[in-house]
Amino acid sequence: MTLGQEKTPACPTSGVAARELRASPDGAPSTAAGEAPSARYEFKTPSELAMPKFEKSPRWLVDLFDRQIADLPAERRLMFGYPAAFASGQLACGLFGDGMMVRLPDDERARLLALPGAQVFDPMGGRPMKEYGLLPPDLLEDEVAVHGWMEKAVAYAATLPPKAVDRGKAKAARKPKPKPVAKGAGAKKARAR
Repeated sequence: MTLGQEKTPACPTSGVAARELRASPDGAPSTAAGEAPSARYEFKTPSELAMPKFEKSPRWLVDLFDRQIADLPAERRLMFGYPAAFASGQLACGLFGDGMMVRLPDDERARLLALPGAQVFDPMGGRPMKEYGLLPPDLLEDEVAVHGWMEKAVAYAATLPPKAVDRGKAKAARKPKPKPVAKGAGAKKARAR
């Protein structure tokens, strides 16, 4: 935790994360004498704090993505349940809901964002991904144009430093954890065998 950053408060009895409901004009939490914590905080259960569910991409868009990526030097994987293309282990492009995002260098991204309907890729709202842009919806009907943007994205991702280890491969390479030693009445029988 850095200076000026405060830990998210938790319910004193359940430990569930909470968000401040009220603050004084200077931004500091308001603390009225004798005020119960539940009066100042809105408590959320772990399931309420879970990541939002995303809508599946339409079948026609998945098919378009698969046709276009087939002849590009990229690996098709799933990311958050959506098809994505990786070059040198770096994310190049992919689907998100009913849109297609591409990772581009600054000059190409500026060209993309100048097109009507193109947007900065901001999957969670308020936290845009700086190298990514969403293709305009109208452009998705032009397979040649889509292929061109995907080609640029794969070429750019290939210039980035390769990722050292794939997370899936790293998990598989780990040694299995040793089984815990049994304790209690049955432990002596288990050790005697």
